Amino acid sequence: MSSSQLKGNFNLDSTTNILDVQYLLNWIAGGGSMTNKTVMFKGEEYTIDNQKILLDTNGDGLINILDVQYLLNWIAGGGSMTNKTVMFKGEEYTIDYVGEQTKWNTFDQELLNSKYRFFIEVYNIPLGTQSVISNIKSNDGLIIKNSDVEEGKISSRSNHRDASGLFTKFNTTQDVRLSTDGDDLFKHIIINNDTFYHKSLSVPMKSSFIRLKEIIIYIFLDGNAYNTPSNNSGIMATLNLDSLGINNLSIHNNETVVLDHHGKKIYHRNSANQVNSIDLTSFFQNGTVFS
Repeated sequence: MSSSQLKGNFNLDSTTNILDVQYLLNWIAGGGSMTNKTVMFKGEEYTIDNQKILLDTNGDGLINILDVQYLLNWIAGGGSMTNKTVMFKGEEYTIDYVGEQTKWNTFDQELLNSKYRFFIEVYNIPLGTQSVISNIKSNDGLIIKNSDVEEGKISSRSNHRDASGLFTKFNTTQDVRLSTDGDDLFKHIIINNDTFYHKSLSVPMKSSFIRLKEIIIYIFLDGNAYNTPSNNSGIMATLNLDSLGINNLSIHNNETVVLDHHGKKIYHRNSANQVNSIDLTSFFQNGTVFS
């Protein structure tokens, strides 16, 4: 794999070391940020572009002073190109290779149609979170993987041609409840202003019963989009639900799942019109349930 795909190798010199720390410090000192990616500092140009964002060391989807600290801790723990995983002050630090950017048009949906399906909605994905979802925007995508999906394939994804569309920014003068029925648990879902939501997405099922494995937000990189075939690269922010256990999110035909990011819960409306909720607090880190 190309050395440009090595985590922390921000100066692209084929290795990760103290020179990358200096590169980041100079970029930050010159005013570098996720909205100001190319800067001048002491007569030299420093750039953190889409490719370098993939080299993020601490996995929060941002390049900032926290990556400087991560690299310093890795180096202090004895990190090198021959010693990529180290311990420092009781914490593990790893610098390894990352995969290529994923492309939206390369995802292979296992079933395009089925007599069995369920529906999923996502609400309250926030703006400004210092995490892997910090760069979410309108027209980013949603990907779903069921537990029985074939390796390398997906169960469903956003389709701009369908009513579900892609992620959309919610703008309103006041927050809105998803349900006004006093007996409906969906009443606890309050859609917040200035957040992103995804309307109901149909997910084909191989049989009348499945488990939901992964909910993925696909965030297109700058200059990329779902409708530009040669430029549709992005990164994936994933909520992996395997640790919930087999009985916690078992879905039958025509049932509905709703993720409320603000409430840190998944709601499941079953075929008897009963709604159960699953707490996601244990997944919540850096302001999100996604990683």
